[in-house]
Amino acid sequence: TPLHGAAYRGSTQTVRTLINDPRVDVNSRDWGEATPLGKAVASGNLETVKLLMEDPRVNVNLVDMEGRTPLLSAVKSNDLSIVQLFLTDPRVNVNLPDMFGATPLSWLIYPKGDESIVRALLRHPEVRLDAVNNIGETLLHQAVMSTEGILRLLLEDGRINVNWVDVMGRTPFYTAVEQWRNASDWAVRLLLDDPRVDVKRCNNQCLTPLYLARAKANQELIQLLLGHEKFE
Repeated sequence: TPLHGAAYRGSTQTVRTLINDPRVDVNSRDWGEATPLGKAVASGNLETVKLLMEDPRVNVNLVDMEGRTPLLSAVKSNDLSIVQLFLTDPRVNVNLPDMFGATPLSWLIYPKGDESIVRALLRHPEVRLDAVNNIGETLLHQAVMSTEGILRLLLEDGRINVNWVDVMGRTPFYTAVEQWRNASDWAVRLLLDDPRVDVKRCNNQCLTPLYLARAKANQELIQLLLGHEKFE
């Protein structure tokens, strides 16, 4: 629609003219099910996003064909200013997942997102830290394959359950051991040193992280585990 086009181009004055026309549907969808607000977010134009969000008729939580809310789209674009704008609006549901079960916070965690946006979401009182995606991974399971900084941010949040298991019964620590040398050697060390982490908890097949390390025949990993006080 003309409103979609103006929003995507960041033509603030045209958007203002169109939304003042009572015939214009401010929540209309394009071929990809995106709303004008979603197109404004995609353009990265903060003023256009602000203008649309000031209209009480605008539904800030409508999703596109992939189930992405405008907030999630802003998160995917690593646009801190637009994300902060959404986080200050009480109408915004900060936990709505996309079609893959990924919430805005989980999208930031894996693949590697902007730590400043992670902090902003963690400060929101309604953000859920127990959210799981469609394959049963929690935020911590994803964080062990992300960055050390993001994993630290989650571990420092007192609301997080460090021993939450996925659908296969794997704890984040088990996943970190499983991913050793792919990305997560630092994650193993960080989780080992967290007193809350149960390093001996087995998965649904009753396999422990230490058993997994031995099955990999990885001497460095085995020595790291056995040399830690939790395995004494």
